[in-house]
Order: sequence, then C-alpha cells, then structure tokens
Amino acid sequence: MRTLLLLSVIFTWLCAGSARAGDDIDLANVPVAPGMDQPPPVGRAQIIGLDRLSSPHSWFGGWSGMAWDGDDLVLVSDLGHWARLRPVLAASGRPTAVDLVAHGPLGDVGTDKKWADAEEILRTDHGWAVAFERRHRVWIYPDRLDGPHVALSTPVAMADLSANGGIEAMTILADGRWLLIAEGDQDRPDSPAWVGRPGEWRPLRFRHHGLFRPTGAVTLPGGDVVVVERRFTMIGGPALRLVGIKASAIGEDETIGGEELALILAPLAVDNFESIAVRRRPDGRLVALILADDNFNPLQSTLLLTVLLPE
Repeated sequence: MRTLLLLSVIFTWLCAGSARAGDDIDLANVPVAPGMDQPPPVGRAQIIGLDRLSSPHSWFGGWSGMAWDGDDLVLVSDLGHWARLRPVLAASGRPTAVDLVAHGPLGDVGTDKKWADAEEILRTDHGWAVAFERRHRVWIYPDRLDGPHVALSTPVAMADLSANGGIEAMTILADGRWLLIAEGDQDRPDSPAWVGRPGEWRPLRFRHHGLFRPTGAVTLPGGDVVVVERRFTMIGGPALRLVGIKASAIGEDETIGGEELALILAPLAVDNFESIAVRRRPDGRLVALILADDNFNPLQSTLLLTVLLPE
C-alpha cells in the first residue's frame, strides 16, 4: 500500500445530501463528476453510483480488503482491524444504506503496522484468508477474525517482496487453485504472481499497464477473474482500471494480463480504490462494489463505487 494524495477538488464532490445508515455508518451520495447528470462511459463497464462511507470511530478507515459473506461485506484494514457491514441494496445493486454489524482487531497481529498491515481478505472453505504485507504472509482464521490463526504455506519467494510491494490481490479460482498477485515495484514492467495450492505454487508475472498496479481481485461465478488496478501521478491524480482475465488463460503462460473493462480518470471522482466484491443482482447481471482506502488521510475518503460489469 502506498500513500496517495487526493486532489483537493474532490471536496466539491462531497457536498451532496446524505442518508443515515445505521447507528455508526453514514452513507452519502457523491456526484461522479461536477456538472454531470449521468455517469459517462468508462469502457465496457458502467458506473451505477458512487458513495462515501464515514464513521466517528477512530479505527474506521484504511480499508484495503473486502469480501462478501452472505449479505454482509467484511473488510480488513491497514492497521489490523476488521469490520462487518450489512448494506441494503437497490435493484440496481447500489447500496442505499449500510449498517455496522460488528468489528474488532484482527487476531494475533497486535498494533505494530509491520504485522498488522492487512491488504486482502478472502472467504474459503477453511475460514477467512487474510493477506498481509510488510511481514509478507497469508493467515487463515478458521473461526473468527479476532481469533487464532493458521499460517498458509505460501511461495518462498514472497519473502523477497519489497515492504510495500506485497500481495494486494488474492482469489481462489473455480478449479480450487489460488491466485496471488503482488503490487510489485514501480520500475518493473510486471508484478510477481503465483498460482497453485498451498505448498504447490507456480510463479507467474502479472503484466503492468503503464503506471497501474494491481490492488484487488475477485473470481466471477463463471470462473473469469476481475483485477482492480490503481495509479497515482501528481499531474493526473488517482485513476482506476478494471481488467478481466479469462480463467483459461491463468497458468497457460508465464505472464498473465487481461482485457480492459473500465478506465476511470479525473475529472471523475476517483480515489485510492483497492478492493472489490461482486454479486449478482435480481436481473442476473453482475455488479462490482469497489472500495477506496483512505489511508487515514483527511484529504481522502472511503469511497464505495458501484459498477455494472459487462455481460
């Protein structure tokens, strides 16, 4: 996770009316961009809406991983905290309210950021899998996120990743294999990645697109994978890219890449988007919720983007 600064113009986008959602979480509509009544095309995907989550709690923020668990969204943060949120979804798939169900510190991580920097979360048959960077590892929490853990047998080469270049994207493929993608380094054309099962890993490379770096991944019901990529430059500000990867292409070659589904740039309201969770809405279409990590920075926001994925 790298600290990103949000362009100050975003404050003009955060002035829309808000709706109370539960006792501890506010959900406020955010205009996608100034002066636009409808979201513009962003590629093959379609923006449904953009919302800001806020809370008076000092622990709320820094959310880098997100996954569905039934009707709840479970989040993990840079500072070793977890939260369970229950959104109320409109037929479009966009949240209209969010309740805080439970929260607490992740088990066995303490308060040292070297150990507590959680970047991704995944629901598995054996419990919750959480990927950490700085002290690179994947831990399985069999029962509760605030309980004891079991260390996953990860690729040995993960230990060589840079402190801020750890596993940002993690998902389980339809055939049961795991896919791990590191953020990687700025001066390389690709990021380290691995596919396989605990103790049986095959190294891959995830191809970079310019300055974009992978920050999240999810496996779709049909088996394909969507990867979230983010970019930040002082001139262009933050940007978001969604990439679709065919299931059949993962593991065939040493380098993997995909098709661009969406590209979201300023002047659209965009922040440090890192995590993604997907579910099917009543009409059968797949909707992605994409969450921004605010880094506990007052110039950033916990934005929740709702995107309709292409058919």
